[in-house]
Amino acid sequence: MATEVALVFDSLSLRAALVQTRLGKAKSIRYVELPLGKKEGEGALPSAAALAQASSELLRIAGPHARLIAAMPGTEVSLRLFEFPKSAARKLEELLPFELEGALPFELENVLIDHQLAPPRRPETIRVLACAVLKERLRQWLDFLQSGAMNPMHLIPSHIALGGLASFVPEISASREAILVVVVEPERIEIGIIRESRLERARSFARFNGGSESDWLSGQGGKLFLAELKQTLLNHAIESESEPSKVLLGGVIDEIEKWVEALEATLGLPVALLELPSPIGLDGRPDPLFDSVRKARFALPLALAGHPLLRPRGVELRRGEFLPARQESLGRALGLPMAIGALAVIFSWGFAVYAQYTWLRKQRESLEKELARLAEIHLGQKIQSPEEVRSLLRRPPTNPDPLPSWTGFDALIAISKAIPVGEGGIRHDVQRLQIDLDLDRSEGRFEIQGIVGSIEESERVRAALSEIPCFRNLEQAGATTPTADGRKQYRLEADILCPEDPRALADKQRGRKRPSGRRSGGS
Repeated sequence: MATEVALVFDSLSLRAALVQTRLGKAKSIRYVELPLGKKEGEGALPSAAALAQASSELLRIAGPHARLIAAMPGTEVSLRLFEFPKSAARKLEELLPFELEGALPFELENVLIDHQLAPPRRPETIRVLACAVLKERLRQWLDFLQSGAMNPMHLIPSHIALGGLASFVPEISASREAILVVVVEPERIEIGIIRESRLERARSFARFNGGSESDWLSGQGGKLFLAELKQTLLNHAIESESEPSKVLLGGVIDEIEKWVEALEATLGLPVALLELPSPIGLDGRPDPLFDSVRKARFALPLALAGHPLLRPRGVELRRGEFLPARQESLGRALGLPMAIGALAVIFSWGFAVYAQYTWLRKQRESLEKELARLAEIHLGQKIQSPEEVRSLLRRPPTNPDPLPSWTGFDALIAISKAIPVGEGGIRHDVQRLQIDLDLDRSEGRFEIQGIVGSIEESERVRAALSEIPCFRNLEQAGATTPTADGRKQYRLEADILCPEDPRALADKQRGRKRPSGRRSGGS
């Protein structure tokens, strides 16, 4: 469980809210106020020695590993509200410097810029609160804090921090309407308009308190503040198209009734005291010594403590070159838990790798068995190696094409082309044609019986067919016989053996017997 110490101080006292958080949620709260010495002049800061003594006592109460959250005066920070289309949400870091360039009297390289999202006005747009502070002023403020033995992990502008109250005050977080929060500090007055648990507008007013609060409210300073506050609300109503429904008041206030009366008369809105959560005493119960007025003094420290808990994140000034140095005490505090967590992560990772390896090994064995079964069926070998199977499939085939290179249709075409018929040729009639070929090679016999005009024409047919390369041993079967119309009938027989069929030639040379399977055709 982490302990967050959010603190604010003036020349008189240091006030802090000690919040223990777990998984981003507050579990217990304590309020601490320590004196810083007498006030030397209006608006004067406490001495570094007094601040160091108070911070040392604060860390003794909170514990050496507590994380500090401090505020930077809002009067040192410039705040602007911009509206962009939703498509620009990922480019805000690039767009904001261009938008602020014309609104700031400083060079952009001398300014630290950060932002947080404000409640949207329309569904198709986003609104952004952009914060800009001079790096030199920020460096001076951090140097002052460190001179007082403070090295805060978070540094938040005091007026922007008011949005953190939504983390602790249900009246703010549960409201869908805008609420004006006014926090009175001895040297400043912080105001913020919060809607839907997000800060919509904020402003910081300097206050020089030289007398009672009633005198200041009725004097020139109070009148000027109330006029500026009213003008701020008017500008907000125009830009945001909404008005606060009520005012919640907190801070270091002695004459609460005077403030309530002045705010109600000026703004015409109901004003109530901020009801902050009660601190937890030593017995684990709410401390009865803290009434509503005393708790209200810690409105700004509690807002600072709630600011880092906001989602989406809020403005943070300790970024870039101003990031806090890693603290050795924090490292020692988190060393053992981090080591245990790292071991748990390593063990979980190792177990996951082993489980996945075991599953993949079983899958591989199953696939190898299936590969061996298919290889035995299709390749005639029982092979489990994918590389060997791939090599066999890529190897050129040792056997020729199983289909015959010369079919019966090729024989018919060759015979038709070889017999000279038509103009200048002979008249030829086919009585019978039979072709016998092996099923798997261009080897067989053929027989043709036809009628021509004379014996010379039958010789011409025999000579023409003998020119076909696949016809071997062409012979005349029987004598040429006359027909009733005076023409001549002939019959020829031949072997079929194509020279381009290497298997048929090899079988012929070896005297291999033809297989019984044959294809035949005749007419």
